[in-house]
Amino acid sequence: MVLAGLLAAACDGMVASPEIYPGLRGGMTIPQALTALHAQQSQIEVVENTQNPPTDLRPPYHLQEIHLRGANCRGIPCRLHLIFFNDGLAEVIVYLKNPEEFKQTLEWARGKNGMGLQSYLSTRGVRYIEGDNPQFGRFIGFGDAARLAELRKWIERYA
Repeated sequence: MVLAGLLAAACDGMVASPEIYPGLRGGMTIPQALTALHAQQSQIEVVENTQNPPTDLRPPYHLQEIHLRGANCRGIPCRLHLIFFNDGLAEVIVYLKNPEEFKQTLEWARGKNGMGLQSYLSTRGVRYIEGDNPQFGRFIGFGDAARLAELRKWIERYA
């Protein structure tokens, strides 16, 4: 019993991939993420699949973006954009059509009292963003801060 407690305490201090969206952890592969979301093939659209050629002397770079139509965020219909860097989930962007539903989701994401979800997420290695996309509308996003930092560093150094 004492050993189990010590093991749990030791594991608690380890850096694990953060849950960046309900059921999704940073670093998940595309099949893992789509399975976790119960995605159907008809919902999936691959909009970007860029990688450096095998002969490139720079470190690997593989950026993939998948759009998932007909998804839901906390029971509200939405469109999800999943961004993968070097075969691991880096970011989830959530687009909601209805402004009132967007406002409710935004209030949930920002938090109403105490620390608020945004602050809570940042302590867990999750980057939170919100904004407007001219093509798809208002959005909120959740990303694996460490994986996004890797992507940013790769671009700064090698692009």
